[in-house]
Amino acid sequence: APEASATLPDLETTAFVDIDINPSVQLRLNSSDCVVGAEGINDDGASLLSSVPVDGLPYGQALRALTSSEALAPYVDGDPFIALSVSSENQDQERALTNVSETYLASCPYRGSCNGFSQQFYDEAHSHGMGCGRYAAAIRLSELDPSISVDDCSGMTMRELHDRIAHCESAAGQDAGSAD
Repeated sequence: APEASATLPDLETTAFVDIDINPSVQLRLNSSDCVVGAEGINDDGASLLSSVPVDGLPYGQALRALTSSEALAPYVDGDPFIALSVSSENQDQERALTNVSETYLASCPYRGSCNGFSQQFYDEAHSHGMGCGRYAAAIRLSELDPSISVDDCSGMTMRELHDRIAHCESAAGQDAGSAD
């Protein structure tokens, strides 16, 4: 029998990237930065992935395919915000994926951010049904506005979250300024 293992792709997951807009998607990547699995973190994310197959694509290509797809168009009218969250035990891989993400964000028409997260934070975010970027923003907003719970934020778009955070921060800044 021919040696089959030489042609088998490396399916071991060594990194994760969450893409949060309103659809939230998790990509699982191997050591070659190729997508070995993808799942929707929310229903919109699952719907997006059903229209845009990304398995086997290099990370940068998968990111472009998802964010430029017709399936995403209904979610990105107005001024969308994209949060890319990278997690890998391998710091070189995390740095490389962060570089690809930041280069992409600099060239795309959307505002966004890219951050690295620990596996513990990653697991915590997913236990709340959110990608890391949405979860981090939800924590920040709930700290600024205690009337909003972290779970209240799961249905908001990234743009809504960032607008509310900015509003709370500017209101807090005005309050601090008037305390003099």
